[in-house]
Amino acid sequence: MTRCVQDNIALFGDFTMKVYDQVNGENKLVRKFTKRNQITNQGREALLQLMRPLDLGASPYVTPAPSQGENLIWSLAVGTNSDPPAITDTETTMDIQWQEAFNFAGGECEVITIPPNDFHLAITKILPASVLDGVTLVEAGILTRGDDNDPTIALGRKLYARQKYSPIIKTSTMTIQFEWLLGITIQGS
Repeated sequence: MTRCVQDNIALFGDFTMKVYDQVNGENKLVRKFTKRNQITNQGREALLQLMRPLDLGASPYVTPAPSQGENLIWSLAVGTNSDPPAITDTETTMDIQWQEAFNFAGGECEVITIPPNDFHLAITKILPASVLDGVTLVEAGILTRGDDNDPTIALGRKLYARQKYSPIIKTSTMTIQFEWLLGITIQGS
């Protein structure tokens, strides 16, 4: 008798936000928030579509599916929607005030493996002091690429994960560093 080994796979996100105030030339940490959050249904769908990156055409050859590029983790957004995060959230749930694509070459989005069973995508993005002065921010989200590299005009984006935090009134001397550890934990049985 052959026994089939099953893997239990869990997706998660560990969200950390650090608020720095640049007072008297010093970059002072004034607030830190950390929380584990769920991945949205749109995020799960995007991950599954990445695992099927080929479409069969009329010819005997396969070509990359458009969904492969559209479902890549691509940008971080911050916003003002204070509703609690839900697994059913979509890209339209967020009231986006600022969004920027990751600088992949600059290390803002990297794969980390922690043997034996933890696999992470480490994301770091900084909201600069020069934007959103006076805006009260309460949410952050990770979005997929959609149909364009510019997240401000892309269509078909998906909200991979979303986190709400206590209101922060952004000032012109404040930078906010967002760190998101997106992970997959695999347990064999």
